[in-house]
Amino acid sequence: MKEVKASSHRDYIRHKAIEQETQAERDISAEGYSGPGGLDDTSFDVFSSKLSEKQKSTAQNESESSDLYHMAMALAKEIHDRLSGNEVIKCGPVNLCVEKLVEQLLLNNSHLPVLMSGNAQDYLSSHVVNVSILSIKIGQDIGYDKTGLTELGISAFLHDIGMMKYMKQAMQPGKLSSKEYREIQNHTFMSAGILEEADELPEVAVQVALQHHERIDGSGYPRGLRGESLNIYSRIIHLADTYEALTHSRPHRDRCMPHESVHNILQMKHSYDYKVMKAFINMVGVYPVGSLVRLNTGETCRVAAINQGHPTRPVLHVLLNSDYKKPDEQNIINLLNYPIIHIKECLKQSGD
Repeated sequence: MKEVKASSHRDYIRHKAIEQETQAERDISAEGYSGPGGLDDTSFDVFSSKLSEKQKSTAQNESESSDLYHMAMALAKEIHDRLSGNEVIKCGPVNLCVEKLVEQLLLNNSHLPVLMSGNAQDYLSSHVVNVSILSIKIGQDIGYDKTGLTELGISAFLHDIGMMKYMKQAMQPGKLSSKEYREIQNHTFMSAGILEEADELPEVAVQVALQHHERIDGSGYPRGLRGESLNIYSRIIHLADTYEALTHSRPHRDRCMPHESVHNILQMKHSYDYKVMKAFINMVGVYPVGSLVRLNTGETCRVAAINQGHPTRPVLHVLLNSDYKKPDEQNIINLLNYPIIHIKECLKQSGD
């Protein structure tokens, strides 16, 4: 696309129509629709049809992502309900569900991560699905193949399965007492014990259930393991678990904004594997998807996507123009293309 050199985002908006027309000409020409006389009515009809199909495809992807996310949530709830009845867990459905998540994320599906930003009523089900998606994304950045990502995703999906026994304590308002906190720490042993009895499960999932609260500096629990004694999947899921918990409300605390959660994690960087931390920051950026920000040019935006390798230059969806009015049409800014535009501040979101 022809780059519009704008002195501000307002200039960018003024030139948007020219930019889109230039792209339309290029796309149509590439498909052989333009002639020596320029663009005729038939050419525009063909291009409009192609654009409409692309929009339909985007809407279909969003719908499919939502269906898959809620299917995963329902599966997690079903597993937890079965545990309440002391049933042995069958992991075949989990394997199939995670395989679908991996397939979508390998296709660079950007809609699944966006779905994680909501606050679901069923805390535990949403938590394990979100941690699974985050872990897969981190593993993808590290370079795992589909088999490795599926094992990682399954381990993440089931890592907190023993928390069912401790949900009453975990969800009570107010700060936990030292005794209550020590009791809840036993969920790691409970999770490992449940998974040892399960079928169709990667062996590593049991180890991950036991280790996902261990820290690389030895300050975690239950055994204070450190360094290379920790399974790499455990290190990934520990970081994903921490970020997911920070960005969602609990009865005893409000959630942190995404950028605050990243800041909190960076302050504890000695607790995390360096390679995992690097992949995590590359994935979520300094301003994670869903963050509400204001630009130096005055627009209020929500972070729509991350430019990997450029953590401070995300793709933004403009919510309000500099005059605090909603745009007449959807505006997207990729900060990589506009070096003079930058994020001035992060904003509190409604409900925070």
